[in-house]
Amino acid sequence: MPIYILLFNFIAIVLILGAIVFWLVNLQFSTFKRPPAIRFMHLARVTFIPPATGALLACVPALMVAAFLQLLQFADVSAEINARWTDFPGEVTSKARVDQVRGRLGLAFIIISIIFLLHGADTIINQPSEDEEEQILERKKQKKEQNRLELSLDESN
Repeated sequence: MPIYILLFNFIAIVLILGAIVFWLVNLQFSTFKRPPAIRFMHLARVTFIPPATGALLACVPALMVAAFLQLLQFADVSAEINARWTDFPGEVTSKARVDQVRGRLGLAFIIISIIFLLHGADTIINQPSEDEEEQILERKKQKKEQNRLELSLDESN
């Protein structure tokens, strides 16, 4: 995450410096008695804040998942339930408990990755609206009719 904020801010600084150089060159060759002032703070507000906000907002889902996994790892919600049947009759040692927690954490990673994959696939695949679907079907019918007519013309010749 910090690399994106640094990258966006570096690009913003380069753009602002370019605007200042452009303004200074125009100021030198200007014939106005009172040339317009450069609005540095307005330019900085437009180029710094949105990229930084976007990079921070993009991290919110990942931080929520990390907090959930951290909670899951150190929670004692399922401490009384043995993860392996071989441990059922005996006492659970601290090493076995750590193994159980790590196993549950791995399972949580697998479940979260499947959820992310399904959500990503659902987001990427375009779902046409009803109007678009009707247009697609109409075009298919027209294309099929056109092919049928072309084949009938070929057969008659």
